[in-house]
Amino acid sequence: MGPKLKLSLDVGTGGGSIGGSVIGVAEQSDMSKLIPANPDGMKLRDKDFEFEHELGAGNGGTVSKVKHVPTGIVMARKNIIVSVDDESNRKKAERQLKSELKILHECKSEFIVSSYGAFSHDGAVSVCMEYMDLGSLDGIYKKHGAIAEATVVKIAVHVLKGLMYLADNKILHRDIKPSNILVNSKGQVKITDFGVSKQVLDTLARTFTGTQGYLAPERITSGDVYTVTSDIWALGLTLIEIATAKHVYPMMTLFEMMTYVQDSDPPSLPPGKFSPLFEDLISKCVIKDHMQRAGPEGLLQHPYCMDAVEGGISLLEWTNTLDKDE
Repeated sequence: MGPKLKLSLDVGTGGGSIGGSVIGVAEQSDMSKLIPANPDGMKLRDKDFEFEHELGAGNGGTVSKVKHVPTGIVMARKNIIVSVDDESNRKKAERQLKSELKILHECKSEFIVSSYGAFSHDGAVSVCMEYMDLGSLDGIYKKHGAIAEATVVKIAVHVLKGLMYLADNKILHRDIKPSNILVNSKGQVKITDFGVSKQVLDTLARTFTGTQGYLAPERITSGDVYTVTSDIWALGLTLIEIATAKHVYPMMTLFEMMTYVQDSDPPSLPPGKFSPLFEDLISKCVIKDHMQRAGPEGLLQHPYCMDAVEGGISLLEWTNTLDKDE
């Protein structure tokens, strides 16, 4: 089985993280060939960037906050190196990277972290992404505590709209979790990290990827089946986590997790602490039978989501209470 390229890097509280990744280097090819053509886009060159500080590191890669000097735009820059010790596996990894860059290049939504483009440098690919100055939901709740229910529902609406946009474009994210949902001081909430996303031509994706603590039951019983409703399960767990400031499942091995998710009741909010509407919304996200679980469009019709769209707390009011990453 060939190597899997994961264009992700959890950077915890680091603001504006969009992920970075590395597959170990043994032999490199011309990385510029993997970058989608963008004749009308911003011209990006290594010498035009001013390093500010590192946002996070993992798997041998780094994500940095940088300033594009010609425009003055602050960005998050990740470096990706594709290299393995086998020619056929290297080509598979490069094809996957090319596909991921294409997805980043084509996604244009106010609910998806945007890409300024990519360029090759010193045998690697640098991807320059929108900088989200308040970081991830993971970092926010770990620093500030549980997020208020009304705010969580508003966040859910933004993520559902992002997932609906991806589904409309035949893209599954496949790694929804608090560290892959970013926030900025403009009150915007956006999905990031397409390292394990997949552009699909049919209704099913057949690969076992994602973060184990957020795997839907169908991923465990039939690991080759994935639809957008599997992202909804992960969103349900994410909403519980940020509303309670606790992981839904205790730390356990992958095998223990698989058994636990299969055999236990669906996760739920602590009784008596949240409104019936919020409890109902969560319950619809975590229906164990994925054929009965609603997709993003259906959940946006939930009364609580509809109320959040029309009114409720302003996310800008909430973000004004949070600390920027400087």
